[in-house]
Amino acid sequence: MFVASKRVTAPRLALCDTAGMRIESTRSTTYLLLLLALPAGTLGCGAPSTASASAPFVASHGCSETEYRRLDFWLGEWEVTTPDGKVDGTNRITKVAGRCALEEDWRDHDGSRGRSVFFFDRGEKAWKQIWVTSDGAWKEKREVSGAPPGGLRFEGRVPLPGGGAALDRTTLTPLPDGRVRQVIAQSTDDGATWRTWEGLYSRPKARPSCEAKEHRQFDFWIGTWDLVVRARKSPGSEAWDEAKATNDIRATHGGCVIEESFHADGPGNPWAGHSVSTFTKGKWRQTWVDDQASYLPFVGEWKDGAMTLTGEPQSANGKPFQMRMVFSEITKNAIHWTWERTTDEGATWTPSMTIDYHRRP
Repeated sequence: MFVASKRVTAPRLALCDTAGMRIESTRSTTYLLLLLALPAGTLGCGAPSTASASAPFVASHGCSETEYRRLDFWLGEWEVTTPDGKVDGTNRITKVAGRCALEEDWRDHDGSRGRSVFFFDRGEKAWKQIWVTSDGAWKEKREVSGAPPGGLRFEGRVPLPGGGAALDRTTLTPLPDGRVRQVIAQSTDDGATWRTWEGLYSRPKARPSCEAKEHRQFDFWIGTWDLVVRARKSPGSEAWDEAKATNDIRATHGGCVIEESFHADGPGNPWAGHSVSTFTKGKWRQTWVDDQASYLPFVGEWKDGAMTLTGEPQSANGKPFQMRMVFSEITKNAIHWTWERTTDEGATWTPSMTIDYHRRP
């Protein structure tokens, strides 16, 4: 029996250490963020090792074509209402698997949940969806024609709880005001008649506790960005390596948290990381983790047109140093980011890495 609700019928939706010992690793994040923090001249060891370590799989360079971006309008945190204004649930859409797929995390108003994975099938040149709910229901659908301009439509035959199967169709359409319309339809008579559910996706409003202007100081970072990463070949070197990267920045948890999902093709091996930032106790606080088990906490503030976040004091070979990141030259569609080191308690700072952001259309 068809029940017109999203929950029942639709997708939820050889570098060396400072003592001269060889570190047999090709890890990029640790190399770039920590090795570059060391004072110049502290590295030294014998001939480079021919040993190699397997790199994490990051396929951002293989999934950057236009086809992989056709569902980007759906990314982010959403509140979903029916046409009469009733809240039916929330949905979170994120890029996963090196930006080669989208994951949907649906939470129904009654507490039930569902998840989808959307991916582009290169062989069939069509998007596909696999959907599973917390009560065991599942669906598999593929892209079909007939969607409004800019949208996508998925269709497939799905099993019904009482037996038999139905033709199931989902249409996602971006609206001019930034919202998204989702229409789910099912037919048990091969398309002669349809029963439908419609949901309107809107960005959730910031929680009252996070509406103050200080909480919105990082909003310039929100969006999807293409990046150019430049890093010194070694501490103190004037030679730089360059690579491409992407970064997806979203406001989550009622606008109280800024989440970062970073993927880079190099320098060195591909690497990826994630950060969360929030404004609390009068300061911005960020925690960075990545696929090399790095954990880096930062504290900072917005001042004189720049966002500066400083890490905890560290030492190498008995010499203290400290790292910081600086967001500057900020415009609507571009940001300049620098990763800097000081060995004189902040009197001077030397850049070890830079990232130029360009907002994706």
